[in-house]
Amino acid sequence: MNKSIKFLLRMGLGITLIVILLIKIDIQLLINSLNNIHVLPLIVTFLLSLLGIPSAALNIQILMKSLKHVSFKHLARYQTYNYIGSIFLPLSTSDLSVVYSLKKEYDVSPGRGISIILTDKAITFFLTVIIAFFGLLYYINFRYASQIAILLLVAGIISIYFLFYNKQLRKFVIKYVLRKYAVKLKGLTFQFRDLITHHKKLIVYNTLITLFRTVVIALATLFAFNSIGQNISFLDAFLITNITQFAIIFPITPGGMGIKQGIGLFLFSKIGINPAITLSMYLVLALIKYSIAFILSLFVRLPKNERINV
Repeated sequence: MNKSIKFLLRMGLGITLIVILLIKIDIQLLINSLNNIHVLPLIVTFLLSLLGIPSAALNIQILMKSLKHVSFKHLARYQTYNYIGSIFLPLSTSDLSVVYSLKKEYDVSPGRGISIILTDKAITFFLTVIIAFFGLLYYINFRYASQIAILLLVAGIISIYFLFYNKQLRKFVIKYVLRKYAVKLKGLTFQFRDLITHHKKLIVYNTLITLFRTVVIALATLFAFNSIGQNISFLDAFLITNITQFAIIFPITPGGMGIKQGIGLFLFSKIGINPAITLSMYLVLALIKYSIAFILSLFVRLPKNERINV
């Protein structure tokens, strides 16, 4: 199916889910919440949301040290491209722009570059599973939390094993799936195994920065609630935002649109927050995200034709 059509279908599903959520809540309460926004916590939310770009660049830079030193400024610029592109030009930019830039400016093969990015995402996935386990344990019960966490962890471990360690599957993928692109992706599995085996400190540093990012996201959620006059604890913000991250890790809709908000409405309602207030908070975060992307787009020029065919 054409990529544009697939994206439009996913976007349509996300918008449909948002509309369903709007139908189910108290619209007047949502409007009243947005009409009485407090400026100071809104500014704090904006600044915290902005931290996502440099922290993402730092995560990649840390793992890149297993190969060579890469300028933080360079990575931050391309993470900015990705941030803007994910909102305004979802089909034109992606993490592959970082891979392309590493090849162009640092002679890092696409395979190794993709391996670095996949490792970073794998660390985020496993950390999210661990935190979400305690969140589900806290809000639901041990049985369901354990089942979901074990299922996700086993699925993740099996996927990593077969993709990076199983020779038979690698040969099959190279021969029948990648075909002519296999040469361009040379070094992907080797780089991953090298990171895990010989650069454990870099994995730890990356994990710590990833943990910092989850704290920042939780704080942004907390202050977004404060901006509409709703107080919540940091623990609730931290646990629930990590659980809702699964909507982004498994993006059925763009950015988990509709699914993330639906999960959030359910979990925040368990601590007594009206769904209309929660949806107001998500609208504040969305407004800030688009505002950041718009402001950054005024100062940076998106790269043209900086894609690799993989």
